[in-house]
Amino acid sequence: MQLQKIIVFSLAVLLLSNACNKKYTPATYTKGKQLQWGKGGGFAGNGATYFLLENGQFFYQEKLQADTLFVGKLPKQTRKYFFKQLNKINIDSLQFNHPGNVYGFIGYKAQPEDTLTQSMWGDDKYIMPVSLKPFLDTLIKASRPLMTATQQPKQ
Repeated sequence: MQLQKIIVFSLAVLLLSNACNKKYTPATYTKGKQLQWGKGGGFAGNGATYFLLENGQFFYQEKLQADTLFVGKLPKQTRKYFFKQLNKINIDSLQFNHPGNVYGFIGYKAQPEDTLTQSMWGDDKYIMPVSLKPFLDTLIKASRPLMTATQQPKQ
């Protein structure tokens, strides 16, 4: 009888912990802001997109793959820092759209139902906005420990 109580209690704790740690995907996230960045293009047309949700969940998707992979979760302080920095670099008003054959991009949604505000660079005739480079470098550095070697962005 005692063993049954322990098993039932353990199952209840497990179920409750899973319910409290719901993992969304970027497509199903309905609670807050979303940040996307990555690179693509070239001869093969390959690329990768990285997603950071306001709840800290971090995802990776290869351009030629349908699956979005959950990579891990950034600490609360770190994710708050990045979403706060978006306001400082005026991500909403950048509207820089000059991709090249090989391109980089960053996108932002203030609310899940919003259209993605995106900036792209890569055309040699245009210089990437100065505010984006240090922001992206810091973002990549903070998220790199969560990624496997194949998921890490190439510099």
